[in-house]
Amino acid sequence: MLIEPFISLDQIGYAFPNSNGRFVISNISLTLKQGAFVVLVGPSGIGKSTLLRVLGGLLPPTQGTLHRAAADDSSVGIVFQRDNLMPWRTAYDN
Repeated sequence: MLIEPFISLDQIGYAFPNSNGRFVISNISLTLKQGAFVVLVGPSGIGKSTLLRVLGGLLPPTQGTLHRAAADDSSVGIVFQRDNLMPWRTAYDN
């Protein structure tokens, strides 16, 4: 029996709109199973938070393909280092 991955990334990249096409993260491929425990480690400024925002659906990838087993974003939770409200979301969605 083949189990669908919880999240899979294929050549994901992200460039901020004002970065003149300079990618913060690029060519990241990863497959995570349901219930996996994953840690991102690296120096400050390397793109860890940007990758987490892409995984959580807060940023759309600039390149590549992101697939989540669940059809909605309710299966992914994010805890930020600082209190953070998204001004475009409702109080419930925040």
